[in-house]
Amino acid sequence: MNLSTVDAFKNISAANNPIELNGERLGSLQRVLTRMLGDLNEVCERHGIAYTLGGGTCLGAVRHHGFIPWDDDVDINMTREGYSRFVKAYESELKDRYWLHDCNRTSGYELAFPRLRLRGTIVRSREDYQFAECGAYIDIFIIDNAPSSALPRNAHGFVSMVLGFAYSCRRFAAHAADYLSLVEGDAAATSAFKKKIIIGKLLSFRSVEAWTRTWDRWNSRCHDESSSHVTVPVGRKHYFGELRLRSDYFPVSHGSFGGLTVPLPKNTDSYMRSLYGEDYMIPPSEGDREKHVVYEFDLGDYSADCDPCPGRGEG
Repeated sequence: MNLSTVDAFKNISAANNPIELNGERLGSLQRVLTRMLGDLNEVCERHGIAYTLGGGTCLGAVRHHGFIPWDDDVDINMTREGYSRFVKAYESELKDRYWLHDCNRTSGYELAFPRLRLRGTIVRSREDYQFAECGAYIDIFIIDNAPSSALPRNAHGFVSMVLGFAYSCRRFAAHAADYLSLVEGDAAATSAFKKKIIIGKLLSFRSVEAWTRTWDRWNSRCHDESSSHVTVPVGRKHYFGELRLRSDYFPVSHGSFGGLTVPLPKNTDSYMRSLYGEDYMIPPSEGDREKHVVYEFDLGDYSADCDPCPGRGEG
C-alpha cells in the first residue's frame, strides 16, 4: 500500500492553484527572499551559528548561483543547538521585522520545522489556512544528532519514521477537504490521501500540534554533539534518507547565492546526489518541476524594495 504523498504535493497542477507564481511576481518574491537570506546569514555569522543551504536552495546555489529559476522558497539546514541560539538572536535582532514560528513556541503552528517569516507580507500556502502570520518565508530544517552505533541509530530512526507518519496522517485528517481538493482528478493521489485521512482520524485523540511536538522531542533525543552521524528527520527523505556523516556537513564549504556568500554542506556533491540523483546538474523538464500552491500573495511595500538577484534570468 503506497501512502507516499510527497510527489503529489510537489506536482499539483496549475489548474488547482488559484495564484501562479511566475513572471514578475516570482521575480519579486525571489528578490525579497534573497534579502531575507542575507539578514539571516548576517545574524548567523555574527553569532557563530552553524547552518547550510538545503534542498532546492542548495541546488540553486550549485547549479544557478542563485534561485532555481522557477523556485519560490528558501530552505536551510541548521543544527538544533544552533537553532536554540538563533531563537535568542531573533528575539534581540530580528523580531521587529520577522516572525519566527516553531512547534514549541507558536500556538496553532502545525509544521514540524520552523519558519522565519517577513512581517508586512503575505504568501499563504496550503499550510496556512487559518494562520494570520503567513509572510514570505525561509524554512529551517533541524539537523539532529543520530547515535553513532548502528542499533540505537536504527531504533531512533524507526520510531522517528512512525511518529512522522502519525503526524502526517493526523494533518491529513485535520485538513481533509482542502487536501482532497488539491488532487481532484488524480485517482492515485486521491486514493493515497483518503487512506491517510482514515488513519489520521484514528489518531485524532491528540491534536496535530501535540503529534508535532512529540515527533520533535523524539528527534532531539540524541544529545551527543560529536556523534558520527546526523540527520534531518523532517526532510523530504525522512530520517534514513537524510542520514549522513557529520563530516559531510561540517566544517561547511561556501558558495554563491544571489550575490551572497553562503554556507553549503562540506561534501556538497554527495549531499546533492543523495537528494536529486547523479544528474542533479541537469535541469528537469517543465513537467517535472516542483510547484507550490499559493492562495494569497502580497509583498506589500517590499514588492519593489529589493535589488534584482543574480541568476533570476536563467531558464
